[in-house]
Amino acid sequence: MRPVRWLVMTAGMLTVLTACGHWLSGSSQPALVEAEFRQVAGCEQVGTPSETIDSGTIITALARRQMFERLEARARALEGTHLVWVYRTDQTAAARVFRCTE
Repeated sequence: MRPVRWLVMTAGMLTVLTACGHWLSGSSQPALVEAEFRQVAGCEQVGTPSETIDSGTIITALARRQMFERLEARARALEGTHLVWVYRTDQTAAARVFRCTE
């Protein structure tokens, strides 16, 4: 019974550490608003990043989430404020990035 308790405690600690790390890392990122084309009519388009899924990742849902996160990180690097998805599939994604002053 002792190995089971150790396993449960380790899994619990890893869950807490992962949640704290995600919470701390997410707070420093600027807001990026998902919008539609009509909402960014008066804004400047600053780029059109695209990403593909990492085929080396075993867990498909994780690879898909990481793909979207990479695309959003590229949008933030362009100093965009709004993101309009052009397409999002299980394998690829592309978006237009806009910088709005209002």
